[in-house]
Amino acid sequence: MMDMQPFDIDDSGRTKFVRLAELSSEDHSLVRELQCAVIAPNAGSIVDAFYARLRSEPEFATILMANRARIENIKMTYRRYLLSFGVDFESADYFRERVRIGAIHASVGVPLSLFVAAGRLLQQLIISHIRARARDDRRGRALVDLVIKLTTLDTSLAIETYHGT
Repeated sequence: MMDMQPFDIDDSGRTKFVRLAELSSEDHSLVRELQCAVIAPNAGSIVDAFYARLRSEPEFATILMANRARIENIKMTYRRYLLSFGVDFESADYFRERVRIGAIHASVGVPLSLFVAAGRLLQQLIISHIRARARDDRRGRALVDLVIKLTTLDTSLAIETYHGT
């Protein structure tokens, strides 16, 4: 079996990734707001919309069909991914989990371009939920910016993982 954790990122590496994504320790309170107000109450519908959209794309549909026996497991895993999105983003555990996710996708043959496109789709679904509930335009923009930064961090880690595998 392939090692699902091809490399570990040390403290200075984590600091670099966080800085390049333009995240800071001040963003943790905004992550809690994002999780409580947007992601947690909508995780199921976000995952359902995500997979419905993926099924409509031939490249994704082929991968999903090859894994159809595990699709409910995959959806539950994706829901857990959403519920941990940005939570403690500076920690070694967060980085290890994101690296592991990238390694799993690489090991089952998901092309990096499709992985990145799926990340953009997920980003858009989360942003749509933010916009639907935003009463304070400034706060809504702050949450959208946060989602973009967190997606950048997660995508960067996946790309490094694909190169590492």
